[in-house]
Amino acid sequence: MTVRQLTREECIAFAESKGWEKLTVEARALAGLQQERLFMPFEVLDKAVVQLLGRPVYTHEYATPAALLAEYRGEVKAPTLEEVLALIPPETLIVVTPWPDSSPASLSPPPSRWRTRTRG
Repeated sequence: MTVRQLTREECIAFAESKGWEKLTVEARALAGLQQERLFMPFEVLDKAVVQLLGRPVYTHEYATPAALLAEYRGEVKAPTLEEVLALIPPETLIVVTPWPDSSPASLSPPPSRWRTRTRG
């Protein structure tokens, strides 16, 4: 199903009127993911998508909204943390962990391609 893209002017008008406040959380998330332009504050979109998917959504995941929509439709499973981090180019990826000498038992050690820094 093709969704008509709002024009720049329509997005601005919708944002200024706070039209998203009349939408359900589901409608906010789905409409926001299907539009090329942002028509509500990013924080509002992010909160709606997090509620819709029931998990944290990392900022760089919004670069592929089709993947988030496929997850919502049940076509794919939610990505693991490792899969989410793999979306970031290795030369820009820095993982900061709160664990001084090791990762927690629930996470496998970071792949060697990750540059890691430890807080503390």
